[in-house]
Amino acid sequence: MALNKKQIFVLIGLSIILVSIIGMLIMKSEIEYDSSSTSDLYFAIFRFLFFGTLVVFFADWFFRRWRAYQELKNERLAAELHNLKSQVSPHFFFNTLNNLYGLIKRDADKSREFVLKLSDLMRYSIYSSDKESVTLKEEIDYLENFIALHEIRYFNTVDIHFEKDMENDDIAIAPLLLIILLENAFKHGAEKLTNGAFIILNLKAQQKKLNFTVENNFEEDVLNETDGLGLKNLQKRLQLLYPEKYDFKVSSHDSVFKAELELEL
Repeated sequence: MALNKKQIFVLIGLSIILVSIIGMLIMKSEIEYDSSSTSDLYFAIFRFLFFGTLVVFFADWFFRRWRAYQELKNERLAAELHNLKSQVSPHFFFNTLNNLYGLIKRDADKSREFVLKLSDLMRYSIYSSDKESVTLKEEIDYLENFIALHEIRYFNTVDIHFEKDMENDDIAIAPLLLIILLENAFKHGAEKLTNGAFIILNLKAQQKKLNFTVENNFEEDVLNETDGLGLKNLQKRLQLLYPEKYDFKVSSHDSVFKAELELEL
C-alpha cells in the first residue's frame, strides 16, 4: 500500500523527534561529564545537528524511493489487468462472426437482431474495460445480452436458466468478471454437445457480498479442458482486484461442471 504525503511527513517528523531525544541525551551526558568544557558542549550540539540532518535527509530519500516503487508497482498491476481484460472474449467474438455469416443466408431478420446485440456487447466490452467498476445491473445486462445472442445462434437448443436475487443492483463491481464463467460454460459445454445442453446461473447479491454460480453439462472427453485460459485469467484478476476478499472454486461431477464465485464488495 502506497504511503501518502501526510503519512510520509508524519514519519519524518517522528524521526526528527527521535533524533532530538537522542541528541538531548548526548548533550546531557556531555554536560554531566565536564560542565566547564563549553567546547565539548558545542561539539555535542554539532554532532546532534549533523547526524539529525543526515537522518532527516535519509528518511526523505527512503520514502521518495518507496513511493516511486509503489507507483511503478501500481502501473505494472494496471498493465497486467489491461492485458487480462483484453483476453476475455476473443474466442466468443470470432465464433460469433462465423455464425453471423451463416445466419445471414438463412434469416435476414434474425441477422439484423444479431448484429444489434453483438454491437451492444462489443461496445460494453470496449468501453467498460477502461473503468475500475461498473454497476451490477450493467454487468447483468451484459450477461443477458450474451445469452440472447447465443439463443439466436443455437436456435434455443440450449436450456438456459438465470436466477437472480438482489437487494440492490447498483452496487459496484469490477467489469467483465462474471461473463468469464458464462463464456466458459458455453465454450466447454454447449459448443461441444450435440443435444441436451444446459446452463444454470444463480446470482445472489447483498450490499456487501455477491455469490455467482454457473453449472453446465459437458462431454466427458473434454473434462481436462474445463480449466482453460479464461478461468486462469479470472483467477489472476481476482487476486489483483479482490485480494483476500474472494472465494473461487470449480468442481465437476457426473458430467456437470460447476464454478462458484463469492466476492466481498
